[in-house]
Parts: sequence; structure tokens; C-alpha cells
Amino acid sequence: MLGSIVAGIRVAAAQPAPVEPAKPAEIDPRSDAAWQLYHEVFAALMQGEPSRARELASALLRDYPDHAATRRIRDAHLGLAPGAADEPGPPPSDRAGVEAPSRGARAELALFQSLNGIALGTELCLAARCDSAQAYLGPELLGAAAGTIGSLAAPDLTSGRRALLNSGTAWGAVNAVLLLIATNHDHGDQDVAAGLLAGQGLGLLAGAALFPFHPTAGQVALANSGGVWAGALTALTGEAIGSSLDQHARATIALIAIDGGIVAGGTLASRWPVVSRAQTLVIDAGGIAGTLGGGSLGVVISGSGNGRTTPALAAAGAVLGLATAAYFTRDWGDGGAAGAGAGVHAYLAPPEHGRGGVAGVAAAW
Repeated sequence: MLGSIVAGIRVAAAQPAPVEPAKPAEIDPRSDAAWQLYHEVFAALMQGEPSRARELASALLRDYPDHAATRRIRDAHLGLAPGAADEPGPPPSDRAGVEAPSRGARAELALFQSLNGIALGTELCLAARCDSAQAYLGPELLGAAAGTIGSLAAPDLTSGRRALLNSGTAWGAVNAVLLLIATNHDHGDQDVAAGLLAGQGLGLLAGAALFPFHPTAGQVALANSGGVWAGALTALTGEAIGSSLDQHARATIALIAIDGGIVAGGTLASRWPVVSRAQTLVIDAGGIAGTLGGGSLGVVISGSGNGRTTPALAAAGAVLGLATAAYFTRDWGDGGAAGAGAGVHAYLAPPEHGRGGVAGVAAAW
């Protein structure tokens, strides 16, 4: 028995000890392209470049879907919009400002042009001197039906073309009114109605004539803003310098300023194809806020809203507000903060090894 035990011990001793499997060598993060992209994402956020951070994160998710750095990017709160990093962006044609036809464009055109049809019916009856309420009702109903049916039947209608037709109609009416005031004549109801008919009709045709340029809704909105603010600033400047011109001269100046502003805004829009309606609305809001702020300051300083100080400061505030809003929305059209969600965001960058991390707050515009 003792001999058997000794022989067993000798056999066990003769066998080699089990070898533990070798651990794979750890990849140095400094030479790993995925980890480099990971760090560049947070570096871009720290430097206030959300657009670049989204591009880098998208590249990481696309090229290294199963990497540990990719999992950390998905789990980290980067201050980006949901899906901003791993969802494909719009096709290049959309980024270049090309719009596709939509039902929404037809609906907006139908709403506006149905109201325009009612106005045209009323003006037609005024010009024809209709003598009863029943006589007005027929042209108004026909105008509303024509505006609605024609809008819904329009082929290949994009938001930009809708904006051209509606804006052309509105600016045609404004031009007609200012031109009637600018002429030194007393106009009756028939003359005013005929002038509005001509203005709205010519404006609609002018909008349709611009279809070959394929403007977007944002570009048309920028041209409209140019006309609105050119007219407003001209009026405020006239009050600030104490102009004593009569209403005919004021209407002439306003007519020139508004049309010049539309042309200037359209020229700027042609060089800025990525401008959006949202961006123009924010810029307009900045101008309104600046006008109110400057005018309020003028009232406080002068103690009255009737002097020259108030309109002068209101005009200065409008320019400052427009410029400030334009600056803070400058990258909305190229995938900047508009896509990421403007506002203040907190973010956290966990390390790939060890403890610690990077945390911060970023403000996006």
C-alpha cells in the first residue's frame, strides 16, 4: 500500500504544472484610431464645436460599431440631439438648398390664396360698383374657390414656390397701396380697388416668374425680411432726423426702400442657400426685441416718445438685434446648433482606463 502511494506521488510530480493562458496584450489607446476619435469628440465639445463633435462621433459609430469607445460614446451624455451621431444626415441635395414638393406647401398656398381670392372678389365688385350685398357674395365665393382649387392642383409645388406666390401677392398689394398714396391725387374706392387688383395680380405673376431660380422657403423669407426691415428702418430714421416731408413723399421713399430691401435680401439669399425659415424668424425676433429695447431706452432717457431720441435708439436697437441674432444663428444651416438643439447642455466623458473623467457645460447656438 505504501509503495503504491509513493509511486502515485512520483507520477504526479513528474507531470508538468498547468500553464495559464497568456493574456492578450492591451492595445495602447494612443495608437488606436477609435480611441483617438473618442478623445477628439470631447475635445471638440470642450472647444465649443458641436458640429465637428457630431461628425467625429458619427465616424466612430460608423467605422468602429463594436469598439469599446463606441459603446462609451453611446452611453455618454454628449449634449447632442438623440440620434445626432448615429443617424445618417440629409442627402447632399437637401444641404445644398434643394426642396422636394410637399403636401404642406399646397395646404399653405391654398389657405393664403383662398383668402386672397375673397379679397380679389371684393375688390372686383368695388371696381365694378356692385350695388348690393348679394352681388359681393358671388365674386367672393368664386375667388375663394379658385384660390383653393388652383393651389391644390398646382404640380411640383415646393415650400419655396409656395413662399414666392404668397409673398409676391402680399408685396404686390403693399406696392399698390404705397403707389396710390405717392401719387398726388385723391383716389376713390374704385381706384383703390382697381390698384389692389392690379398689384396682387402682378405680384402673383412675379412670384411665379421666379420659379426657375428654385429658391427655398428660407431664401424667400430672407428676402421678405429685407423688405420689412428696410421699410421699418427708413421710417424710424425719418422720425429721428425730424423729416417734414408730406405723406406722398414718405410713401415714395418707403416704396423705394421696401423694394430695395427685397432685392438686397434676395441677393443675400442667393449667396446663402442654406438659410432656413427658422433662422430668419429668429433674426426677425432679434430685430423686434432690439427695436423695443432701444425705443424703451429712448423713452427713459428723453422722458417722452415723441422726440427724436426714441426713434433713433429704436433704429439702433433694431440693427443691433438683427446683427446679434444673425451672429448666434450663423451655423444653423450647416448642421450646427439647429440640428443639435440650441440651448445649454451638460456632458460627461468617462475615461477608457482607471478613474476620473471630464465634465462640463456647453452652450449651443
